[in-house]
Amino acid sequence: MNLKKRIIAVNELNNFLNITIPELIEQLKKGYKLKKDNSFHKKDSDILNAIIKKNCPSYIRCYFDCSDYFISLKTDIRYSNDNHTNYIDNWIVLVGPDNKPIDYKLKKINFNFDEISIIKNIIELNEDEIERLKDINRKLINNTDKILKG
Repeated sequence: MNLKKRIIAVNELNNFLNITIPELIEQLKKGYKLKKDNSFHKKDSDILNAIIKKNCPSYIRCYFDCSDYFISLKTDIRYSNDNHTNYIDNWIVLVGPDNKPIDYKLKKINFNFDEISIIKNIIELNEDEIERLKDINRKLINNTDKILKG
């Protein structure tokens, strides 16, 4: 696998998300309604999809995954590598269990291809993601405890 192509693809996906997510969060803060099947009502869906479409290149796919506890954006980016097509996917929680939009910014991976720098960058990105997921998990557990206790 060509690591440089993968890093370029990750950075392109992160750039797209850094442009799109703040706009989506602002729209979600204005309010939204979900149907019984946890999909957006047409009006909200049209507005959110328009935000995605105006920024989204053809090699990135995006869609919403909604539940009673989360609204997330699932994305992937397609890139070529040695006559094969590869995908990098990402799952980002936009609204957590407390029904409040989550603000954050994705980092760019530096183009220093020295192995130690690459490993340090990957570790840093993973540690940030682990902390973010731990925070979401704590909120979900607290919310679940409140629901169970009535």
